[in-house]
Amino acid sequence: MSTPTSALKTPTPVSKSGTKSKTGFVETLKPQFNPGQSLTASARPTPSTPVATPLLVDTIQNEEMKAELQDLKEKLETMKIKYREKTRDYDELKIQLDQSAEFKSKIMESQASLKRDIEKLKLEKQEAVEAKEETSDLAETLEMMTLDKEMAEERSETLQVELDLAKEKIEELTLDLELIKADIEKSCEGGGGGEGGDGANQYQMKQLEQQNLRLRETLVRLRDLSAHEKHEMAKLQKDLEEKKQENTELIKSQEKLKQRVAEMEADCADLHEQVDAALGAEEMVQQLTLRKLDLEDLVSKQAEEIVDLEALQVVSDQLQEDAREIELELKEEVEMARNTTREILREKDAALESLADRELTIVKFRELVQKLQDQCQDLQHQLHKEASNQAAIRTAIPDMLDYKKMFAETKAHARTIDLELRRLEVQQSQQHVQYLTAYMPDAFLSRGGDNDAVRVLLLIPSLLWKSEILLSQIKEKFPPVDSITHADLVRSHKAEQFVCRSKLSFHLFQLQAILRNHVAGQPMDAEPN
Repeated sequence: MSTPTSALKTPTPVSKSGTKSKTGFVETLKPQFNPGQSLTASARPTPSTPVATPLLVDTIQNEEMKAELQDLKEKLETMKIKYREKTRDYDELKIQLDQSAEFKSKIMESQASLKRDIEKLKLEKQEAVEAKEETSDLAETLEMMTLDKEMAEERSETLQVELDLAKEKIEELTLDLELIKADIEKSCEGGGGGEGGDGANQYQMKQLEQQNLRLRETLVRLRDLSAHEKHEMAKLQKDLEEKKQENTELIKSQEKLKQRVAEMEADCADLHEQVDAALGAEEMVQQLTLRKLDLEDLVSKQAEEIVDLEALQVVSDQLQEDAREIELELKEEVEMARNTTREILREKDAALESLADRELTIVKFRELVQKLQDQCQDLQHQLHKEASNQAAIRTAIPDMLDYKKMFAETKAHARTIDLELRRLEVQQSQQHVQYLTAYMPDAFLSRGGDNDAVRVLLLIPSLLWKSEILLSQIKEKFPPVDSITHADLVRSHKAEQFVCRSKLSFHLFQLQAILRNHVAGQPMDAEPN
């Protein structure tokens, strides 16, 4: 047992140089620290630079935010000045608009009343024209009736003359008849008339009788005609009286309408004068408006000074509140940056620990390789010593098994530590989220609020990640089948497993495509100023 150890120690420098010349990774992966050195000591000096850098960045950002705040204050002042000017212009325009609207309403009312009066005048004028036309028609009718009356009077006079003549003629004929009768009676009493004289007397007698009958009929007709003419004359006289009364009434109404038209024309002239006066008063209203605005400007200057002071006080208070809010936001950002720095430092420490573990493993592998090479050289030189060789092999194999066991335990221990660190990070993140939600308003945590929207945004990447895990597990559990034989279909379930694996993979790929479309459609996070 003593000879192999001495043999292993003596050729050590030669074997190291040989390994350096044969393997190139030994020199590049040489550790920066001794295997026995503590990990915390090696990781302590490095965090100084990442801590200082975020603080410097926060300071620069704070200065930029202050400069931006000052710029915003100046912009706010200019905007306030412009706003006051615009407000003054707006007030002037509003006053002018109100006055013009009031004046317009008055003008519209007067115009409407004028239109109504004009319509009334037009109606009354039309009625007067119609009454005048009706009066003219009645006058013409009256003239016609007067002419008819005159003609009837002339006709009645002629008929009266004819009647008088007929009466005189009848009286003459009556006298002649009586004379003839007397002559006849005398002749009959004398008894001595001849036949020729009798015949002539009879003939004359008949002729006189016929003439008497005709005259009697003429007299009757003249009497009837005279009575009819008297009746017509009475009727015409009555109609003439009625028409005269209507004519007098129409003349009176015409006089009244003429007076009304004259009054309306006078009113229309007065209204036109009022409209002209109102149009002239518009300029006076504008002048008074300008004077009023000047007086209001003089009065409002002092009020504006008071308002400006109050506004400045309000703005200063608001700026102080904004500064406090910005300070709180900057503090939160600094705290978040520090938390991020701590997380990065923890990740760096974990990476350094894993790197140290790997370097330690590499060193152990080097030592093991060196030992194995030394053992190989010793075995080549000492082939004749089988007992010692078997003993060395027996001692080397347990060393290798112990090393593998130790490496597995180290790796499991590192994984356990890593899982504990990740669990701690998850707990701190959840606690951080709880602290942040405690400062959020109730609307953020209400149903359908921003909290649900954030959860939905986080759900899509989570589904993508879980689908990737499912696909990787499916590939590990159910490897692909190159060829399917009859025995695979009959004696095993490889074909069914492959079909189920393919369908599930297809559905998962479809789900990933849909989720990636949603992720691609989401807006990118804005970089902080």
